[in-house]
Amino acid sequence: MVSSMGKHSQHRIEVSCCVCGTTREVRPFLVKDYTHLVCAPCARKGGRPDVPQRPGMVLVHTYDVAGYFDGFTYRIADAEERASLDRAAALARAAQRETGGRSG
Repeated sequence: MVSSMGKHSQHRIEVSCCVCGTTREVRPFLVKDYTHLVCAPCARKGGRPDVPQRPGMVLVHTYDVAGYFDGFTYRIADAEERASLDRAAALARAAQRETGGRSG
């Protein structure tokens, strides 16, 4: 039987923060597209999934995917993202040359 609130309202799954392990029950459709979840307290402290740095891979951050959690997706960068990363790297190299490697 489907409630008047819709087919997604009843079923919940338990998910956990990949940084601290805090668990919550959420609706599956809210988190199905994410490879990692980070709870709000960890996200406020800069917590991120511990994923390997591999060429061509990006970690995409989406805020508030299930109220208490931010979602992260670790995947192969598409062509537009690769071009953007290349431009950002070129700008960083140019800035480093301009400042002689000094930060700030």
